[in-house]
Amino acid sequence: MFPDLTWVRFCFGFTTKHGKGIGVVYLVPFLDSKWKAYSLLTCLDSLTEFPEKVGPLRHNKADHGTWEGNCRQEVEFSTNDPTVLVIGAGHSGLEIAARLKYIGVSTLIIDKKPRVGDNVRPVSISVLNCRLTESRTVR
Repeated sequence: MFPDLTWVRFCFGFTTKHGKGIGVVYLVPFLDSKWKAYSLLTCLDSLTEFPEKVGPLRHNKADHGTWEGNCRQEVEFSTNDPTVLVIGAGHSGLEIAARLKYIGVSTLIIDKKPRVGDNVRPVSISVLNCRLTESRTVR
């Protein structure tokens, strides 16, 4: 495609005081024979203070009769303040909130719409109507 296009890509792992992650760097050559980073992508895979609840860390006791009370405490934050505030209850906001709950981080989700999914619902309906209208006019 581009015979003169050259780059070097390498991946690496890293550890910080907050967690472990991976990274990808793309290096490109410059006219002065030096290589410079064109892009650097990093991803934090795990948090040090909040390990994943797998193996011996997994909660494997039954919540006989306490599930409703625990859910109420989580929603009302009656025992503590949320650690993380997620702005937006769309796909990404809900996914990150679920992931944080899984590792034991208390999370509050806020959204400008009153119901979960209201930001996506009108777009999906308008796209669907557009496709239906187009298919009807083709006949």
